[in-house]
Amino acid sequence: MGDADGATVGARDASGGGLPAHIREELREAAGRLPPREAALVHDAALAQEDRLSLEAGWALLREDDARHITVSGLLVSPDLRRTVLVSHRASGQLRQPGGHVDAADGGLRAALLREIAEECGAAAAAAASASAFPLAARVFRVGTERCRAHLDLLHGAVLPADTLLTGEDAAEWVRPDRLPEAAAPDLHEGLHMLLARF
Repeated sequence: MGDADGATVGARDASGGGLPAHIREELREAAGRLPPREAALVHDAALAQEDRLSLEAGWALLREDDARHITVSGLLVSPDLRRTVLVSHRASGQLRQPGGHVDAADGGLRAALLREIAEECGAAAAAAASASAFPLAARVFRVGTERCRAHLDLLHGAVLPADTLLTGEDAAEWVRPDRLPEAAAPDLHEGLHMLLARF
């Protein structure tokens, strides 16, 4: 899935260094809209894409490029913010927001998010989601596998009609933020209310 001009994440820029300019621009613009600590993480990621810095210095966009890479996720909420969508995360067994890795065929970070929503929550959810152009938050998750050492996750907000049918492949369900299931990820139990306050 590419942008209208046919750009894809996997297409290197004309200079031969780094990833497409529109991806770096997305990261830079995101950095300007986040709290300082999170902004610094995203700004460093943008520089890594431009300068092809080492593993220790930055984050790769595609998991094929490095074990430390960017992921996207979506905080899907009803218009009144009283319900949110969580999906069953296969690897951890936890309930989390929909999201995942960026693919080479994605037209950008938001496009990657909408693809993940379609896969995990169904095409109707992706079509109905009013997703933010820029992330609400940037968070680092340590994964610890050979292929995925760590993720820099860019969490976008998305408003979804409360009657949207969830039909994806990952057992998506509506839950109340004030009554999270026990299986919800620990970071959601600790910080979901703060993320909702950013809408």
